[in-house]
Amino acid sequence: MTRIGRAWPARIAALVAAVALAACQPAPQPASSAATATATTAATIAPTATPQPVDVVKAFTDRAGDFDSGVITFQGTATVGLIQVQLSGDSTFSGPDSHALITTTVAGVQTQSEAIQVAGKRYQKTGSGPWLEAPIASTSGDLSSQIGSAAKASLKDEGTEERGGRTVHKLVPSSTSGFDPGTLLGSAAGVKDMHADLAVYVAEDGTPVAMTIEATWTQPVAGQSMHGSMDFDLTFSHLGQAQTITIPADVWLAYSSARYHFAMARPAEWTYFKAKDADEFDAPYYAYTLVNRHKTQGLSLNAIAKYEVSALKTFVGGKAVSNEAGTLGGATARFLTSSGKSKELGKTVQVYEAIAVKGDFVYYVLWVSEVGHAAEDLALFQQMLGTFAFS
Repeated sequence: MTRIGRAWPARIAALVAAVALAACQPAPQPASSAATATATTAATIAPTATPQPVDVVKAFTDRAGDFDSGVITFQGTATVGLIQVQLSGDSTFSGPDSHALITTTVAGVQTQSEAIQVAGKRYQKTGSGPWLEAPIASTSGDLSSQIGSAAKASLKDEGTEERGGRTVHKLVPSSTSGFDPGTLLGSAAGVKDMHADLAVYVAEDGTPVAMTIEATWTQPVAGQSMHGSMDFDLTFSHLGQAQTITIPADVWLAYSSARYHFAMARPAEWTYFKAKDADEFDAPYYAYTLVNRHKTQGLSLNAIAKYEVSALKTFVGGKAVSNEAGTLGGATARFLTSSGKSKELGKTVQVYEAIAVKGDFVYYVLWVSEVGHAAEDLALFQQMLGTFAFS
């Protein structure tokens, strides 16, 4: 097709005027051959310069600073040994601060975790559990930093393709040796023999649109070398736009017991008291939790729980005690429930207790509160139990 020169609006206007004028004039006389030649020459369209292709790689690397803030949405699968994990979620980040929400699915069971890193501290929560302060994560190893590093590396434009209904350029880094699969998979530790294929997809003006990550590696698991792999798709949005990351409300306090060898968190308004035969946690209202441990003396968990049921019946004035299966710190446990008038306390109380055996010891975690809000008490106690760990 003939390319139209920049003077085409003037040419169209002249052509329209000529047609209008011709309509008012008598029929023209035949022109001489010299005049015809002159007119033909005047009508010739001058060639225009061919536009130069856009350097998409340069346009992209010029925007490497955009990865200081924005949102990354991701989904994919990862496998370590025989365990396959499906991950999906998003990460909002602004400089060293970030807020990530991740859904993990293993064997059909979903778990949601959330992490916030802000003002030099890191906080985490799992499912409906409480917010807990956690060790600070390295900002150099987070996902946005790694992508930003890729943007500054040597890249090759491998042409265009369609993704998400738009035409994008596929840019491939010359080296991926610095990629850490642990940025997406927390269990990827001690990685060796890592091979990764990364590709960043950008618009014509260099705007990052998406990214794909395929990687394989080996890592130690329980003393054995296991094969690991991952396949992820990432989508970028709001890059270069400031994001607001805030400290979560109601962060619980962690506690670690040297004498009873356990760790557990409590609401910030609860206080700790070192009782004679238990670690005690007291609420600002009438409720408390006691934790201790004793030698099992060779007794089984069920035998110990049966004895504890009898003790609770006496404590609550002979009322029935429910004895159900449960877990505590990942160990099999019994969960006891009862309520009644306690002569010892002079109150009608709600009682819950978790009992588990670990090694040669039996651990007891007891909740006591005034009756009247059993559902709320149970939910709070279960949150506390969810933070329990043997140490």
